[in-house]
Amino acid sequence: MGVLVYNLYDRLTMKKILFIIPLLVLIARPCFALSEVKYYVNTGSTTGDCTTSDLSGAHAACDNLNDAIDLIQADHADLTSDDVYVTVEITGTNTTADTTAVDLRSIVTDATRYIDIYTTSAARHDGKRDTGAYRLDSAGFYNHNILIYDIDYVTITGIQIIDTAGYNGGIRIQANSTNNLIDKCIIETTDNDRSPINDESYSSQTNTVTNSVFISGGSNAGIIKAGDGTLNFYNNIVIATSGSENGIITSSGTATIKNCYSYSAGGSSYSGGTFTTSASDDGSESTTTVAYATDSGTYFTNVTAGSEDFHITTDSSLYDAGTSLAGTFTDDIDGDTRSTWDIGADEVASATGRTRRFF
Repeated sequence: MGVLVYNLYDRLTMKKILFIIPLLVLIARPCFALSEVKYYVNTGSTTGDCTTSDLSGAHAACDNLNDAIDLIQADHADLTSDDVYVTVEITGTNTTADTTAVDLRSIVTDATRYIDIYTTSAARHDGKRDTGAYRLDSAGFYNHNILIYDIDYVTITGIQIIDTAGYNGGIRIQANSTNNLIDKCIIETTDNDRSPINDESYSSQTNTVTNSVFISGGSNAGIIKAGDGTLNFYNNIVIATSGSENGIITSSGTATIKNCYSYSAGGSSYSGGTFTTSASDDGSESTTTVAYATDSGTYFTNVTAGSEDFHITTDSSLYDAGTSLAGTFTDDIDGDTRSTWDIGADEVASATGRTRRFF
């Protein structure tokens, strides 16, 4: 009888132990979950540690975008090992220009541990040049306002680069940089040697530009695709206003151009690339010919240099002339929902919200 009781007690005790051990393991195990690290930027700030949108104090916002990038490099150089993603919010009224060039490099990322740089509605342009909104106008880094070098999974949404100095390009993408997205941006340059976008990424690298406006006021092309990688270029406006250069040049690699409009004052609107429902002022690369004007049948809102406005109406030849890319994105430069898909950055549509995406 004693043996029976002991065996029964022993079995019950072992069951309890076997039940408790997994619980102890779960309790003792560190709980690591992907988390957000957030920095704020406002050019009116006195600069603190950039962890709030305050304009003064120890935790005030950065007064320039590159300071936020420096903090990422110092605190989270490897987002994958830290298991974090980083958002940089450009917020509030930015009445003065950001005059510090941005150097994006030396940060390890992946598809879920990414860097998302964006403007809030208060800091964002209204689809055309807006000197009351955030704008980058720097002395340049490697002769560009933003350098994306050997880094992946960076999204830049809703910023302006207005180069008034006359010797800097907009955004330069180099080396093994892939899965980066430029969306809803306005970039104007006046340099004779540098363009609003210069993609020099290596082979097997793919970057994407959508819903944006690029104006080259110098004698260089609006967009240069010079690396061996792939550039997806969707629903953009490219204007080259002087000189003999082309609007978009694809000298190497692959440029996939869809629903875009290009104009060149002295060269071809397009040179190289593959095209889907795109338009130009000269019909180059067998694209649809649409004059660069505000006349009936064209109807850009304004093509006067310095005050360009590429919003369209239902009278525009670009209205309903595009191909649906709804499997890739669904909005326009203003955040309006695309429905029947117009050519260019603007869609005659209803309002929606901000989305973040990669390709």
